[in-house]
Amino acid sequence: MSSQEPVSRHWSPIEDLPEDWRETLVDKAVQAAMQAWIDRAEELRQSDAYKEFTERLHRRWSIETGIIEDAYTVSRSATETLIQHGLDAALISHEDVGNEEPIEVLRKIEDHQRAIQGLYSFVSDQRPLGVSFIRELHQVLMAHQQTYLAVDQFGNRGPRQLKLGDWKTWPNHVDLPGGGRFEYCPPEQVASELDQLVEWHRQHLDAGVPPDIEAAWLHHRFTLIHPFEDGNGRVARTLATMVLLKGRWLPMVIDRKEKPQYIDAIRKADNGDLQPLIKLIGAHQLKELRAAVSYADQLVQTEATVSSQILSIAARLQQRVASADNSRQQAIALSIELWRTTSQQLKETVNNLNIVFQSSTEYRAYFDCADFESERSYFFAGQIIEAAKKLNYFADRNIYQSWCRLTIQGVDRFEFLVAFHGIGRSQIGYLGCVPMTYRRNVGDYQNSPEQNIRWGEVVPLSDSPFEFSYSERSGDVLERFDPWLEARISEALAIWERDL
Repeated sequence: MSSQEPVSRHWSPIEDLPEDWRETLVDKAVQAAMQAWIDRAEELRQSDAYKEFTERLHRRWSIETGIIEDAYTVSRSATETLIQHGLDAALISHEDVGNEEPIEVLRKIEDHQRAIQGLYSFVSDQRPLGVSFIRELHQVLMAHQQTYLAVDQFGNRGPRQLKLGDWKTWPNHVDLPGGGRFEYCPPEQVASELDQLVEWHRQHLDAGVPPDIEAAWLHHRFTLIHPFEDGNGRVARTLATMVLLKGRWLPMVIDRKEKPQYIDAIRKADNGDLQPLIKLIGAHQLKELRAAVSYADQLVQTEATVSSQILSIAARLQQRVASADNSRQQAIALSIELWRTTSQQLKETVNNLNIVFQSSTEYRAYFDCADFESERSYFFAGQIIEAAKKLNYFADRNIYQSWCRLTIQGVDRFEFLVAFHGIGRSQIGYLGCVPMTYRRNVGDYQNSPEQNIRWGEVVPLSDSPFEFSYSERSGDVLERFDPWLEARISEALAIWERDL
């Protein structure tokens, strides 16, 4: 076949997880963080704040899972309104949903919401996954979608009646970029492939496959079978969420803006590499975990009455005086190790920079830091809060705080700050650090104490904080942290160098 000819990928039966999945696919950081969530979040799950958070999360899941499939259109502003105030057609206009009637779009979204809410009953009843449940999911998810767009043997596109819960009767495929096509399971093989899928899933649960790995595997293998005429993507994401909920994790929400990354991860799984899809699911779990503890805490602060707050405090004191304090102290001990490592790395960087700066009187590099017992540990509150807001989490500086700073002084002051603090209300023993850069006016130091000097735009140097929990081994955390920190220092210096 010449390089100009289109490449086709013919169907082949689904494959099990690789035998070495424990060595090649397990992300220890994600497992530790989610285990900390499981161990310490039962109290949060019982609160009204957490219930409100999960309801909003379910509404976001219900809206986005259809948008990714182009089943309907909902504007960003309308999406936020529906998430905050509930699924009500009166809250959106025709302009928000394109060519469809708002009520029709809401009916489809409500179908999705019923499906995810039904998962909780499925999980609590400890029902095993079976082919009949997959059919039920399709019927619920697609209840208000009457037709789907099909292509006949002559290439003509048009609507075709959608049979809810029935396996496909026609072969299906997707066109590949550059020509060719990717073939899904032929109709005559669907039943046997789904039986195999369900059996391997049962074996994985018995073997203790972590939720993120199993969710990725089940999602991808189901999409390879593609048993329904339409709605396979929505069923796949619902099955993945089922796995996560069984593990007491959080729903899998893929936002529309993340669709390219999501599709790319699936394509890599098609080529035998499941790792990107696992990492995507793990990253989403950490993001939702941060949002859960931060959002619930904000609601408690703004909505709780004095009496309910006192009752809450009493309950907390009874439930976790010993266990929470122990987990918190373990996480703080890890943070101290990382703070010391950061201090050493930044000191070495400053020394090397000053050797370079010897030929110039214009620049000078400095290092300073404060551990959590220092009176200066409360410095940089504004920068830390601003960075945390940009990364969409709550930085708890009451439970723990420390920082390290590299400063390059020239025409202005360029500062690279690495700040350690709690994630949410760190009672679950879940901490992190955020790296950031900003600039300050040298002249301001003549008239104001350092902590009061204004700063320029705060730029976080990562998409999320570096997170760690009490349940992780020190060696595992440092193994992740060292290359992460080196990359952040290099990025900070590159930002400064661009303005030379």
